Amino acid sequence: MRPNFMRLTEVASVRQGPAVPKDESTNGRCLSVGVTDLVSLMVGPNSLQPAPCPNWPQKHMLRDGEIIVSNRNRPLRASVFEGQWADLPVVAANQCLVISPNQDMVRPVYLAGLLRSGYGQVLVDSLYTVSTSISLINIKAFNDLAIPLPPLEVQDLIAQTFIEHQEYVSALTEEITLANTLLTATLARVLEVGRA
Repeated sequence: MRPNFMRLTEVASVRQGPAVPKDESTNGRCLSVGVTDLVSLMVGPNSLQPAPCPNWPQKHMLRDGEIIVSNRNRPLRASVFEGQWADLPVVAANQCLVISPNQDMVRPVYLAGLLRSGYGQVLVDSLYTVSTSISLINIKAFNDLAIPLPPLEVQDLIAQTFIEHQEYVSALTEEITLANTLLTATLARVLEVGRA
């Protein structure tokens, strides 16, 4: 069975994140999701930094299941927002796009994983424009992106595969970091003994 293909605008709405001001005198605080926060498939609260937060309308606040996508430079990064787990409101920075999927048609983790995959990178590669040496996604073309949509139960299975893959990659990354730390410590120790 082949999946149906639908334009992104038929299954979701896309908006640009607001410009997060740098002025510390702004009333109120919020958490801001930037491009560097989009490392894993799911965005967690520990990686987000408080930022000044003006009285933005509710439409700017992230909601559970929305997808944050990097709008600048390659590779495209996409992560699913896990809900209002913080006491502060959460917004996506203006270097990000926010996709609000119709969850009766497309599962958020499936769509985010698809966009993060090699297949998704090929899909969006032609959507970049270059402006002052920065590659930006053309939002109009992004809205017209043809998304493969298998049945929801198949999307759920694929989403689980994306999550398992992410967990595997995270575990390997931790092992590599530990191995590099041990190598550096061993080298420092050997060089220190050699100097004595």
